Amino acid sequence: MRLRLIGMALLAGCGGSTVTPTPPPPPPPPPPPAVATVTLSRDTATVVPRQTIPISATLKDQSGATLSGRTVTWTTSAAGVATVSADGVVAGVTAGAASITATSEGKSASAAITVRDGAVVGQTGGVAATADSVARVTLPASALTSERTITITPVANPPANPRLIAGTAFDFGPSGTFAVPVTIRISYRGSVVPVTALAHNLRLYRLSGTTWNEVAGSTVDTAAKQVAGPTSSFSTYAILETVPPVAVIAISPAAAQLLTGSQLQLAATPKDTAGSPLERPVTWETSAPAVATVSSSGLVTALTEGTGYIRARTEGRVDSIPLTVSPRSTPATGTVVIGSLHACGLAPDGSAYCWGTNDHGELGTGSTVDRGPPTAVAGGLKFRMLAAAGAHTCGLTLNAQVWCWGFNSDGELGDGTQTKRTAPVRVSLPETPNFVATGERTSCAATTTGAVYCWGDRLGGTLIPSSQSKDLTPAKVPGSIQLRRLAVGNEWACGTDDAGRAYCWGQNPFGMGTGIAAGSLDPRPVITDERFDDISLGPWNACAVAKTRTLWCWGRGLNGVLGNGDKTDRELPTAVAGSVRFRTVSAGTYIRVCASSVDYQPYCWGKGVVGDGTEPGEWLTPKPVAGGLMPVIATGINSSCGIDPAGALKCWGDGASQLGTVYLPYNPHPADLPPAGVAFRSLSSNGVRNCATTTGDQVYCWGGSDQELSPSLRNIGVVARQVAVGTTAACVLDPLGKAYCWGDNALGQLGDGTT
Repeated sequence: MRLRLIGMALLAGCGGSTVTPTPPPPPPPPPPPAVATVTLSRDTATVVPRQTIPISATLKDQSGATLSGRTVTWTTSAAGVATVSADGVVAGVTAGAASITATSEGKSASAAITVRDGAVVGQTGGVAATADSVARVTLPASALTSERTITITPVANPPANPRLIAGTAFDFGPSGTFAVPVTIRISYRGSVVPVTALAHNLRLYRLSGTTWNEVAGSTVDTAAKQVAGPTSSFSTYAILETVPPVAVIAISPAAAQLLTGSQLQLAATPKDTAGSPLERPVTWETSAPAVATVSSSGLVTALTEGTGYIRARTEGRVDSIPLTVSPRSTPATGTVVIGSLHACGLAPDGSAYCWGTNDHGELGTGSTVDRGPPTAVAGGLKFRMLAAAGAHTCGLTLNAQVWCWGFNSDGELGDGTQTKRTAPVRVSLPETPNFVATGERTSCAATTTGAVYCWGDRLGGTLIPSSQSKDLTPAKVPGSIQLRRLAVGNEWACGTDDAGRAYCWGQNPFGMGTGIAAGSLDPRPVITDERFDDISLGPWNACAVAKTRTLWCWGRGLNGVLGNGDKTDRELPTAVAGSVRFRTVSAGTYIRVCASSVDYQPYCWGKGVVGDGTEPGEWLTPKPVAGGLMPVIATGINSSCGIDPAGALKCWGDGASQLGTVYLPYNPHPADLPPAGVAFRSLSSNGVRNCATTTGDQVYCWGGSDQELSPSLRNIGVVARQVAVGTTAACVLDPLGKAYCWGDNALGQLGDGTT
């Protein structure tokens, strides 16, 4: 069977037609070239939120031929900043930076995208703002003629300006102008506004070059903490504090009312139209420099009686307050009084309190027991004034009665006896008294009619027979002269009437001024045509300032204290040499006299150091004291002190004697006494002890037996308005009239309950 089949096949191969074989398939095409590079149409781009830009990707093979039809994948590194679509359209989301990447067949390229604050705004208007809405611009319809991209960029380092509010400078773009104004609004944080800046004065400013200029029409909303303003073109804008004009200068107090010789500190506050204070320099001026001066700091010093205005000026604005300087009235007398070893004082309601030694009943407490703390005077009387000397006390009550108590060996209590009294006894006066004074063993009262009554040891020296040397009840000083106040020397006294005429009586062997060498028991007119405003007596010399402001002296001329060019005793008033016009005088002692001129220039004359810088000597006429004005001046034995208008205490002297409690080193001209910077108001001296009150109501004392060479603060623990220095103790009054004392306490002078 097998053989037959093969044979048939062979027979077939050798027979009829030929068979054609099938060709092989063609080879496959070569693969497409691979992507070798990806190139983007832009490497960087800047957009604003909601703005879109297209980015295209170009693919090339290794030979540089551009490829098409390949798949490109787009991605963003920060979808919160910028997004990208599948076809490469980038859209801004919020300010920041993002990287947009195109990838194809493992190859990629990236573009850096910056999204700036702003917006795309068209003809219908719109708002562009920073992401935090700190800065924004509102564009009304028709502001733009075509769609524009508005950008807002913080300025990190704007041109410096002390009024620039930090973090509020922004650059608005692009450049160009608008058909109608647009509104720029910038917010501020309260924490970045300086404490010295006023929020209602914040305004919108535009930068031109390096200069900031206020935008006209700028306003501030202090509640919303926003500043807004219109503009027709973009630039750099910021918030600055404007420089508001001064609308008014508020001067405090509203009127300058002073007494001659006093000072008043004024304060001036420039304010804007809203009433807010402005920091502006102020200059001061006075319309009446002869009446009062005013310093660059606003300290007014009253010189003489008169009126005018004190003005404050700044930036063309001037405001003023009325100025009134009144003559200084007589200081309150008898508020605190000191005897030899006791003291008394008045409470605000007129109640009298006394303390110290009480051997003779001088405290008026009803016993002779010494008292440490102030103890009420018996009887419940209310006093207008007190007077004390030696070991007795007298007082003038509110209902115009004189009462006395204490030592009475010479009849100084006026009750008709010589018996000491431990409680007040009334002095029977035939007229109504309005002033009371006491001497060591004498008491006097001036009445409303001007009559003077005295009791006790009589004044007059050898004019008084020994058998008639005492008056146990008030005896009228002879004559019809009406006197209001008295000044007493050793054995003589002087006074002035309402018109300023001077009278003296008693005995002064060196010259009474009355032309009566032997003296007189009744007041005799001082022989002069002058009328006097101020009078001061030393032991045997007198000086008085006339209403014409000339100075006249008489009595003992030892050491040249009369100031007329020689040392001759003068029976009658003699004009002090020179043309200086004076206001006050301190006769001091027989060593030296000092006086203050109408403009408070101090002058001294006599023996020792007068304060003009020269060596000690005798000066027979007034010498100007160096160191400027001194409204307050006091003289000691060989030293003097004054207080200048600023309250500084200055002293001069030869160191051989005392003023107050200070043993001064040699000072030929006024020298500031420490502590530095302390301003003094008043000065009290008893010849061997000195204390002063400051403008801050503190007390400083110096000198005395402990020879303190400079003022030291007395920490008495109270506000001290007045100070009085006695022989062994000193006392002050607080604003309520309460008395406080310190010093020698052997007899309870301090009033603190101890001895």
